Amino acid sequence: MHFEDMNAFWHMGGYGTYVWLSFGMGALSVAVLWLDGIFAKRKLFRQILSEQARQIRISSAAAKQNTAASQKAAEQKTQVVNK
Repeated sequence: MHFEDMNAFWHMGGYGTYVWLSFGMGALSVAVLWLDGIFAKRKLFRQILSEQARQIRISSAAAKQNTAASQKAAEQKTQVVNK
C-alpha cells in the first residue's frame, strides 16, 4: 500500500483508529501471554524445588529412623547374648 505521507499512514484511509487499536490489542495479548508463561514457569520451578526438598527431608527422616531402629535391635541382641 502506498501512502502520500506519514499522516496518511497513521490515518489509514479513515480506518487508522481501528487498525492501530487492533494492532495494539494484539501486541498487548501477546505480551500478556508471554508474561503469563514466564510467571508460570517460575512457579513450576519453585514447586519442583519445594517437592525435591520435601523428598530429601522424608528420606533423611526415614534413614534416621532406620538407623535408630537397627541400633535398638543391635542393643537388644547384645542384651540377649549377654544374659
